[in-house]
Amino acid sequence: MSNLLEFDRSVTPAEDSTLISNCPNGITWEELAGFNWGTSRHEEVNRMLVETVGCKQIDAVNAGQSAISPTRGIAGAQLRIPKIFTRPNLPSSRRILSP
Repeated sequence: MSNLLEFDRSVTPAEDSTLISNCPNGITWEELAGFNWGTSRHEEVNRMLVETVGCKQIDAVNAGQSAISPTRGIAGAQLRIPKIFTRPNLPSSRRILSP
C-alpha cells in the first residue's frame, strides 16, 4: 500500500482501458479504487465502474481487469489519480492511505 494523501490529477479513462492500465507507477488498482470509491472489494468496484466511469465488460474475479467504457458512464466522470506522499526516512512498511 502506498502513501496516498491527496489527488494529483483527474483523468478520463480511455475506452477499453482497465483500472490496472490507469494506475501510475507505484499504485495498485486496489489502491486506486480505494482512493476513488473507498473500497477495493471486487463486486463493489465493479458496481462503481458501471455507475460512474462506465464499464462494458465486468471481470467478477479481478475488478482491476474490467473493461472501462466512458460512453456508458456519467458524462465527464473521471478517475482521481492520487499523489504518492513521500517523506525522507519513512520506511516502506509504514504506509498511509487516506481518501
